[in-house]
Amino acid sequence: MKIKLDFNPDKINVGQFVGFTIHDGDLINQIQSITKLSRKEVMMLTPSQMMDIKNAFNDSLNNVESKFIAKWKDYAFVPDINAITFGEWLDLDAHCKDFPKQLTKILSILYRPVKNQLINRYEIDDYDSNIHLKNSDDFNDMPLMIANGAMVFFSNIENELLNHFQEFSNQQMKSEMMKAITIMKEALQQQAN
Repeated sequence: MKIKLDFNPDKINVGQFVGFTIHDGDLINQIQSITKLSRKEVMMLTPSQMMDIKNAFNDSLNNVESKFIAKWKDYAFVPDINAITFGEWLDLDAHCKDFPKQLTKILSILYRPVKNQLINRYEIDDYDSNIHLKNSDDFNDMPLMIANGAMVFFSNIENELLNHFQEFSNQQMKSEMMKAITIMKEALQQQAN
C-alpha cells in the first residue's frame, strides 16, 4: 500500500499529538491517530512502513514550535489569565494532571467562544464547565504550535499564581500562628491569675 503523508511540524494538530502520545506502545492505534487511516488500512501497511510513519511523525513532533495566538476559529484565549475564576483554575488544574490526554479540555477552558468584539478587543463567554468542556472535541483540529503557545503562556501564569498563592498562604499561616500564640499567652495568663 502506498500512502503520502505530510508531517510538516506546522500542520500537526492536537488530535494527532494526543492520539500518538496516549497510544504509546500501541503502534496500530498510533498510526491510526496520526494518519486517519482505518484499522483495516493500517493492517495493510508493512511493519517497515509503520515504523517509517511513526519515526517521521516523531521527528516532526520534536520540531513543533510554540506560537501564541489569541484567537483561533470562533474561539479566543482568556483575555486576562490573572483574572480567571477559581472554578476555571480548579478545572485547569484537574485536567493538567492528566496531560496530554485532557489537552482538548484544557484548551476548551482557555479558549472560549467570542461574545463581543471591537477591533482588537474581545470578550469571551463566562466559564461554565457544563457548556465549555463539551466544545473540547473542536480543539482536536487546532494546530499543535498554537496549543503549545497557549500552554507555555498558561504555565508561566500558573507558576506566577502558585507563587502568589504560596506567599499569601505563608502570610496567612504566620498571621494564624500569631493569633494562636496570642490566644495561648492570654490563656496562660488567665490560668496564672
